Amino acid sequence: MLAVDEAAQRVLAHGRPLDLTPTEFHLLAAMVRRPGQVLARARLLDLAAQDNLDTGDRTVDSHVKKLRRKLAAVLPGQDIIASVSGLGYRLDL
Repeated sequence: MLAVDEAAQRVLAHGRPLDLTPTEFHLLAAMVRRPGQVLARARLLDLAAQDNLDTGDRTVDSHVKKLRRKLAAVLPGQDIIASVSGLGYRLDL
């Protein structure tokens, strides 16, 4: 369903490319490497960190919201990123 090419910084969903920002790409790649595992916002920030910018937990929420919207466009009816209340996010493939 999802093919993540980290070297090329590219994601394909059912063969269709996703136009992701670098942060969205790194968040999704971090979740794809750990499917089914709940990742706390702080852990996602660590895994997706590209620089030393001071970002907060709500930044992750904002990027995940945009990422879900983009995934929904190519995977209609499939919400593969689950929110786990009080803990973080989980990728359900």
